[in-house]
Amino acid sequence: MYHNKFQLRSFCYSFYFINTFSFGILQNEMDAEDAVGEAVIKAYEHLDSLREIDKFRQWIMMITANEAKHIFRKRKRVELTEDVSRYGMSQNDKHDELWDIILTLDEKYRSVIILFY
Repeated sequence: MYHNKFQLRSFCYSFYFINTFSFGILQNEMDAEDAVGEAVIKAYEHLDSLREIDKFRQWIMMITANEAKHIFRKRKRVELTEDVSRYGMSQNDKHDELWDIILTLDEKYRSVIILFY
């Protein structure tokens, strides 16, 4: 699969970014790991569709983003059963509120913000 050490190093470097990117979208370590795992499996299964090896990082980031969005949509369908309004707003809630706003942005803007921070 890897023709030289440079390609293997490139994959490892990309793997760090897809983990960070996935966590930035999902804000949940376990869900982010699931998204990355699914993305790597899909990338491996469809490796023959990669036309340019130089575009590997962008290609796997797109697959990861799609997997993370799929998990996010699936998780969004689950409704909370506990009334959390009685707890008040903490610093984490403000952080979560900010991420909720970021997640409502169009994909191209959201990706830039997540990758920057």
